[in-house]
Amino acid sequence: MLVFSCYAAITVSAQSNDRQLWLQQMDKMARPVIVSLAEGKLKEKMPVELTKTVDDAANRTAVSYLEAFGRTLSGIAPWLNLEGGSSEEAALRQQYRQWTLKVIANAVNPASKDYLKWNCGKPWTSVKVERTKCCGGSSCNGFALKNKWETNYEL
Repeated sequence: MLVFSCYAAITVSAQSNDRQLWLQQMDKMARPVIVSLAEGKLKEKMPVELTKTVDDAANRTAVSYLEAFGRTLSGIAPWLNLEGGSSEEAALRQQYRQWTLKVIANAVNPASKDYLKWNCGKPWTSVKVERTKCCGGSSCNGFALKNKWETNYEL
């Protein structure tokens, strides 16, 4: 019985240390993007490096900020939705929730210095969802995005 309780204590301690390590790594990766965007300084602080052979470097640079925002937020979203954990974890999660609200506000506000390009870097004047014909010409629930050049992008 004594051996089992010692093993259980070591296992709980190891799990706790694993959790702390995971939180430290998550914070190390997510904080620069989240805090900078919450402060309206992501474009000022985030370096963008592209290969010399990249096509359309200006648009790739512009959408890099959106990509950083999207990947970071999707990565931490499940954790943001959790409850419980240690008091330190709960406090960190609450801080990230507050930053995330500011992040989203800055990302969608055209007046913000960190307003993100939501049109995939393309100079679209409008994006419409239109019903299209598919399934061998019969009408169905297919949709397509159309830009000003009338190029269809099947969804």
